[in-house]
Amino acid sequence: MASSTEGYFEETYYEIFEDGFEESTELYYIEYDKVNGFSTMAIWFMTGGAVIAIGYAIYVVINSKKGNFDKEVKKYLQENPHISLSQLESDFKSAQNVGNDVYVGNRWTFYVQGHYIRLIDNKSIVWAYYYQRTGKYSASEVRTYNKNKRCTAIPVSSTCADIILQNYSRNQPHIVVGYDKEIEKVFNTDFNTFLSYRYNHEQQNQENNESNWEDRYNI
Repeated sequence: MASSTEGYFEETYYEIFEDGFEESTELYYIEYDKVNGFSTMAIWFMTGGAVIAIGYAIYVVINSKKGNFDKEVKKYLQENPHISLSQLESDFKSAQNVGNDVYVGNRWTFYVQGHYIRLIDNKSIVWAYYYQRTGKYSASEVRTYNKNKRCTAIPVSSTCADIILQNYSRNQPHIVVGYDKEIEKVFNTDFNTFLSYRYNHEQQNQENNESNWEDRYNI
């Protein structure tokens, strides 16, 4: 309250209560254009922001209730009928959590993008590296390529990317990990040679191991 306005109220109340004003009256006022020290304009903005946030949360919940959240998982299971949901769940539970949205399992990499949970079959990955671009169209992601040369990008920070790539290097010997111009050249011009670096070799080792296991148990 302005000092001139406060003086006016004190003078008026003093005339009413005379000598008893100081002892019996506590002066207070209401600022109609503020709430708890915030201007009404600020309150409107905060309220509007809260409404938007709540609306977004409701949207996510509704989509998850409708089953849209796991749409990509269901699609994957339809395209791979030999894979069961329990297998995915088991791998997810034992996966390494990276950041808030990525889970690197032994068989699959799960990640949240937008309103959907997506997954990559680690066995199908032949190359993985970190890619970063600054400027107007900035990007920070782990790029994975499968044996059909299809690229799937996982949006993550550089720190999370290092953890993911270390996991691949440690647990997925068939994946070429890291970027190099010469590797990219071979990938683009002589893909069979690229596959011979790691993928074909590990595939052959796996087939030999399975064959030896079958021979041992006369299957």
